[in-house]
Parts: sequence; structure tokens; C-alpha cells
Amino acid sequence: MWLLQALCGIEQLPAAMLLRPYVSASGRPTDHPGIEILRRAGAILDEDTVHPTVARWLETLACPDIALTVDVKRPGVEFMRMVIARRGKSHAAMSRSGPEVAEDITIEEVATVPSLRALYDRIMVLCDRGRGPVEPASLSPVTVRTADLVDSFAKIAVGDHTPAAALAALNLNADQRRILTLAADQPLMEVSFALTIRDSRGEHVAMASAAVTDTAEGRIVTGPILGEDRTWWTQIVPGTPDAGGSALRGLVATAGTTWEGHSQFQ
Repeated sequence: MWLLQALCGIEQLPAAMLLRPYVSASGRPTDHPGIEILRRAGAILDEDTVHPTVARWLETLACPDIALTVDVKRPGVEFMRMVIARRGKSHAAMSRSGPEVAEDITIEEVATVPSLRALYDRIMVLCDRGRGPVEPASLSPVTVRTADLVDSFAKIAVGDHTPAAALAALNLNADQRRILTLAADQPLMEVSFALTIRDSRGEHVAMASAAVTDTAEGRIVTGPILGEDRTWWTQIVPGTPDAGGSALRGLVATAGTTWEGHSQFQ
């Protein structure tokens, strides 16, 4: 990946992917032994020219109008991180996966995203591969202040309280408390979504996030809501595809824009 990036003159790909940067002052690596491998794979034409399609993908990922970073954790099984980016009408995705250090890296074109619900569906197909989707949890929707929820989960993470004790202050019923305890303490899979946008001032990461968590009781979706008092609230609902699409729409809305309409040049 670094070699393709260097041949395109791209110094940095998405920071979330934790890839080696390219320093342009060091010059083009035209004598790198990997060029022949990439040429045989069709990624490089003639001497050291990157295939224009591959170059477009890299340019989209390096400087997108808007991008979604997706972290997927299946405890004890694997880790995967994806970045799905849009620049103008071009969409591209990069993923990094593997059981431990996640050394498998791919880039590819993504078809135009007709809606965030459709994008959510595409992402979850990848997340669910090898095991099939999990049914939505039987859960009455929960809406709590984000600060209170984060504080409760932080107490669980550092071991200050048991999950049951940490969640007691959120005024949950027995079913809600049981499912959120499972989500905090024994998740089967965790998928988190973060948004990045670019404008004339640079790159900005949205203040809120969204998530999908699978438990033994089913799937839940977590999404952001901005309250009338301008404080952040978190809504936790059964993990249906519609709920996932709604959570992504809410996430993009926190940046005051839309997936298809945002442009760094406006």
C-alpha cells in the first residue's frame, strides 16, 4: 500500500488506518522491488504509473469530502477497520483486518451510496460474514444523557463498579439493564462508526458517534441525539436495519450536513 501511495505522490492516507506515511521529499521509489509485483497484479502500468482507477481510489481516500470510519471487534476472533470515503461522485473504501495485528489491507471502489440505510446494510454484510446476522434485541428504547452513559461505561471498564451497579443510576427497567449489562460486559461483536468531514478550514471529526453491539440477547443500535438544551443524548434501540440507517443519519446530521451533499469546496 505504501508503494502505491508513494507512486501517486500521496503523503497520508486516512489516519485511522495507521499506515506508514510517505515523505515526498524522499523522492519517488521508482526502483522499489515491489513495483514488479504490482505491475503483474495490474495495479501499475508501464514503468511506474499507477493504474488510473487505483489512483482515483487513493485520491478519494486521501482527501475525501466526507468519510465514515468503522471499527469492528469480535472479541477473541478478529479486528477489522474500514474507511468509506466520498470525494465528489467517487466512492472508495479501504479495510484492514486480521486476527491480531490486522495486516490484511484492501482498497476498492464502492458503488454510489443511495442512502445511509443502504450503506449500513453493506457494512453489516461484511461484519456478519461467516455467522449471519443477529436478531434485534427485545428492548424498549432507551434515551439517556451521553455523559451519564459514558460515565457508567467508564466505571465498568476500569472496574470501579459491576455493570449492574454502574447502570443503576440510568433509571432502566430490568430488561434494559440486563441487555446493556451484556453489551458492556460480554459483547459478541462491537461495531463503532465515526464521521470525518473536510472543508476550507481542514479536517473535522464529528463530536458524536454511533454503534452496533451484538449480545446473547440480540443486536442493539446506539445513535446520537442533540437535545433542546444543546447537550448530547444517546438513544439505544433494537438493532433493526432501519435503526442502523437512522443512527447513521443522526451521526451525519451532527456535523450539520448530508452524506451526498457535503463538499469541501463549498
